[in-house]
Amino acid sequence: MGGDISGKIFFPIVQSGKNIYEVDYYGRKVTLNSESELNQFSTRLEKEGNYYKVVTKDEFSELIADEKKMNLIFQSLIIERLKQWVDLATQTLRDINVPLLISGGNDDDQIVVDSIINNEIVKNVDNKVYLEFQPFSIINIGFSNLTPFETPREKSEEEIGKLIDNLSEPYAKDPSHLIFNIHVPPYGSTLDLAPKLVKNESGELEMVLNGGQPELIHTGSKSVMDSILKYKPALGLFGHIHEARAAEKIGDTLCINPGSSYGDGTLNYALINIREGKILSYQLMMG
Repeated sequence: MGGDISGKIFFPIVQSGKNIYEVDYYGRKVTLNSESELNQFSTRLEKEGNYYKVVTKDEFSELIADEKKMNLIFQSLIIERLKQWVDLATQTLRDINVPLLISGGNDDDQIVVDSIINNEIVKNVDNKVYLEFQPFSIINIGFSNLTPFETPREKSEEEIGKLIDNLSEPYAKDPSHLIFNIHVPPYGSTLDLAPKLVKNESGELEMVLNGGQPELIHTGSKSVMDSILKYKPALGLFGHIHEARAAEKIGDTLCINPGSSYGDGTLNYALINIREGKILSYQLMMG
């Protein structure tokens, strides 16, 4: 799992009376008139990849007045949900002994990434090399280049290039058994196309439309592209640009971005067939 493991939205649900709850749901006031309705709505939020907490009116007023407190609660909810996912993955995969490698992304606070604790199944491989998938060495990097969103884990192109070099050079003698698992995709490919954004007069980001359709631009990392051409890994696994679901060959390297549709309750993923140290085939899947 290659990063952006944190959801984006926290919904405080205000208890306004006995078994009566109110929530601002994307600008629309929703009133829940029973515990049953509360449970149904909270399940809906979870399936959308969102977070919620039931609070009193006074607690809600405190959160609105204290952004730091709001963010700390949001962060704790992300970590709690991530722990639940890790526990579920461990229970599901233990019997068939399939490891799950998880790295962070640019949208994930460092404290969230650090909360992933290694066990016999789940491995936190963020900015590390994973050597237990022989004969392959998997280079895992969870940062992105600079974005308009000023997200928690961004680095300059120079910093990304140095990080790739530091992790890759010890294994560069055997590029046919090198795998890049890097959050940000290579610049100038089909894996990094995203809508062009500009700031409006209010300082908010807006999509640029061309003929009623979003104008797409390349937003990936030039250092990642240079590193693919330099090290020639057998496989490159990328993410970051959720709408850029694609696969293409860059030189000798098969590069894949499965995209993301988590807001629809859909898991996008890639199934890659590897036999005897060779990349044989791939499928872009969803479920």
